Amino acid sequence: MKKNFVLTIITFILSLLVVELFFRVFYPINMQSWYAERINENNFYTLKKNYVHKIDRWNSRYYAKYTFGEYRNRVTQPLKNKGDKILILGDSFTFGLYLKDKDTYINKLQNEFSQYNFINSSVPGWSLEDYYLFTKNYCKTINPKKIIVILNDGDLARIREPAIRKSSKSLKEKNFIYRVLIENVMTVAFLRDKIYKINEIFAGEKKFSLKKPQKKIQGTSIEFDKMTSQEIVNDAEKIFLDLKFVSDECNALLYIINLGWTKEKNEDDIFNDPGQIFIKNNKHFFKNNLINFYNNSKLLKDVHLNNQKFIIKNEGHPNEIGSEKIFESLSVHFNEILK
Repeated sequence: MKKNFVLTIITFILSLLVVELFFRVFYPINMQSWYAERINENNFYTLKKNYVHKIDRWNSRYYAKYTFGEYRNRVTQPLKNKGDKILILGDSFTFGLYLKDKDTYINKLQNEFSQYNFINSSVPGWSLEDYYLFTKNYCKTINPKKIIVILNDGDLARIREPAIRKSSKSLKEKNFIYRVLIENVMTVAFLRDKIYKINEIFAGEKKFSLKKPQKKIQGTSIEFDKMTSQEIVNDAEKIFLDLKFVSDECNALLYIINLGWTKEKNEDDIFNDPGQIFIKNNKHFFKNNLINFYNNSKLLKDVHLNNQKFIIKNEGHPNEIGSEKIFESLSVHFNEILK
């Protein structure tokens, strides 16, 4: 009986090792720890100030080091003393998640427009509201000549959806065992991301639940009904106006660019996607409110035709080719904005 028990334990451990080896070789899971910090009680997060973060070893090809500067910005090259500052705000795409400094499209744009200093304070998981809050809190400190917001899929939807970081970080801080497992064992990370709400176990819940597969808007984990989507659109209008107001107070010109990473949906398919509803149905909103707006979608048709070619495998963010494609498209608008 004792031998059978020992044999069972050994078999179980070996099985776990085999599964872990499989993930590390064939399906690497991101175990990235967070490098932003909460600024106030409203769950507003920005990048840490004057901080260096080494990305986890989940995929050796995308090993990178993030350096953050005095403006809570990702620094990919030294600032030039005499150049006007251009504040760049966006989500994980514009931040350059998983990419080395040289491969991010903001760094490529900085090389092309070297007479300016690009301050890239983008944060993965940010929403339109975060762009407003950052501008409100830091614009006068940075004193940019212009502010360029690069809207991505999900930025409006995330107004209503708290980012994962806001609920899971506190548990990682409180529970040592959970933190060690989630940051070092890919099998556990896979269970957390794909199958079980595993954090419920470590949070002391009596039971834990399966994650239900669901359709989702790019960059979010939920869909909305038609009424909720329209409510979010209404909220977004107010936030855009507030963003314009704080930009004007800071004496900075505001520019909005819709990245257009995913193909625009047909009219019948956009009812649950607030971002696409806003772009399609509010064509005159920006003009009527004196907000400079550019739609980049038509310049990314190659990406729409074969998305897998331009993303990191098993992950979804732009790879080096995708970043280059975005750089080429955005440079068209930046030429006009910075002329």
